[in-house]
Amino acid sequence: MLSKIERLELINNVSSMSEAFNERGYFTMFVQSSARNSLRMHGFSKNILHVQESYGKENMPRLMNYMHDLLCGYDYDLFDFAAEKAASNRRQGRPFFIFH
Repeated sequence: MLSKIERLELINNVSSMSEAFNERGYFTMFVQSSARNSLRMHGFSKNILHVQESYGKENMPRLMNYMHDLLCGYDYDLFDFAAEKAASNRRQGRPFFIFH
């Protein structure tokens, strides 16, 4: 039995908000605080949502000395990472769409 994501990957005629933003010159990105491939979200974000970049916990710097090492990352790291990407694009005068 195919998972929901596997079934979506079989559909090629689905358009996404990311595609519309890509066509208009936006920078598009998906980022999650869990591992990059958890729930196959990296493949889903690249192949179904068509974002330009996709990141997970292992792509973000750990900014604080947290008391516990969780399976997923921390919101502070995720929001800082996304804010840095947004600021970088803004400095370049490029609009952005970041889904996190």
